[in-house]
Amino acid sequence: MVDDERNPLEALLFTPPQQEEIEAAQRVCCGRSCSACEAPAAYAWRKRAVDLAALVDQAIRCELTAQERRAVLMHWYRGLSISETAQALGVSRPTVSVTLQRAQRRLEQVLRYVVAYQHDVNSDTLVPLAVRRAAAVASARARMPEAIGKRLRVLREREAIPCETAAALLSFSPERLAALEAGRVTLRTGELLKLSGFFQVSTDLILKGADRNDGSDAL
Repeated sequence: MVDDERNPLEALLFTPPQQEEIEAAQRVCCGRSCSACEAPAAYAWRKRAVDLAALVDQAIRCELTAQERRAVLMHWYRGLSISETAQALGVSRPTVSVTLQRAQRRLEQVLRYVVAYQHDVNSDTLVPLAVRRAAAVASARARMPEAIGKRLRVLREREAIPCETAAALLSFSPERLAALEAGRVTLRTGELLKLSGFFQVSTDLILKGADRNDGSDAL
């Protein structure tokens, strides 16, 4: 079995990246493995969650009711609590909880065949884990926090890159990257340029949360 970035539960449940996935990952880069690159198997595994996140977004827009969609966007994407979501929607907390559960079941039903295809398995017990993982990536792509450290974490999470992997690819220590994301240390100019190139975003987006050209708060 190839090395990957999964937690023990995922490693037990899901198949590792297949050879064609690894070869496709190599073609995206330079075609070889080196210290400056993410391992092809790790890239192929991570890309499953990123690809599924795009389908989660589409399913939220097209498959949920208006009330389910609003609850999901507020609670999952904006990070509002159940109470805050209930207040914004003008409903009770139990109603929000039921609505979110119904939305999650609907998303799992819609995406279960994609999960089966991605991981070469045919078990509904694996679907919730894969959908929740993809939803976390999708929600990270939809928000851009005010604090620089939190923005760095979101940029990493939206690509489903573990902290240790990102640190290695950036030639940072894991402790340094974790401290930057936590806002415990100040971002240096050289680090800013590395992070900008690595995540393919402007330095303005990292520093201010918006690109200078259009003032948007997300990519």
